[in-house]
Order: sequence, then structure tokens, then C-alpha cells
Amino acid sequence: MGISSNIDTRALLKSLDNFPINVQKNIMSGAVRAGAKPLVDEARQNVPVRSKNLKKSIGIVKRRPRDRNIIQFSVTPRKGGRNDGWYAHLVEFGHNIVVDGKVVGQVTPNPFMRKAYESQSDESIKATQEYLSKRIDKEIIKSRVK
Repeated sequence: MGISSNIDTRALLKSLDNFPINVQKNIMSGAVRAGAKPLVDEARQNVPVRSKNLKKSIGIVKRRPRDRNIIQFSVTPRKGGRNDGWYAHLVEFGHNIVVDGKVVGQVTPNPFMRKAYESQSDESIKATQEYLSKRIDKEIIKSRVK
């Protein structure tokens, strides 16, 4: 359970042809990660706080898609380890409380991830654009120095 985005980087990488391939990919990875940061911050703020475990588990996870031209990150609760957020879907979507095979109650949904995506999608795009602007300028200056 998480928020995932795919960005097809072919067109942008073509415009970055003056940079070495590894620099192009590093720029794009940083941009996607920068765009994910507002979503992480908002999702953490939206988590109902009973324990801080779920809040701490939300982070950015880099995925490895089959197509090497796709950069994919997910904003998701991490599973395993110290702050295991395995139960995030139960908070997000709600669930039934079952005792001896009978439903004895319900926990209402508390959609912290969806709220984050809906409220921060524009901020996410702005953060990506700002990162690209700063990073490309920085790379141009570095290439002139050499």
C-alpha cells in the first residue's frame, strides 16, 4: 500500500544529452525523490497518532522497474525492521474486528495516504521542477569548470 508514480524519462533524458548518462539518471532520481518528499511529510502529518511507529515507517522506497528508462519511487509505510508499518492498510481503509469468527465491531477508515496525495500533488510537481532547475544549473556550472 502506498503512492507510486512512474516517470518516463526518455524525453527529458534526450534534452539532457549533453550530460553523461550516469549524471542524467542521477538528476532524474533526485528530482523524483524531491517530488516524493512533500507526500511523505503530509502522510506523516495525517497519520492518527496512537503510536509513532506508523508515522516513522512512512518513507520513500526506490523501485526497480523492468524498463531502465523508468524511474519509480513509492511513498509507502516500510515493512519489517524497527518501525514496521505492515498494518497501514488497516488504518487507511478500515477493517472489521472479528472474535471467534464473528464481526463484533468496525474500525472506520482514516485515509492518511490518499489525503496526502490529493493535497500535495501540486507541491510534489513544484518540488520536482525546482530540483531539476537547481540541479541542471549546478551540473552546467560543473561542466564548464572542467
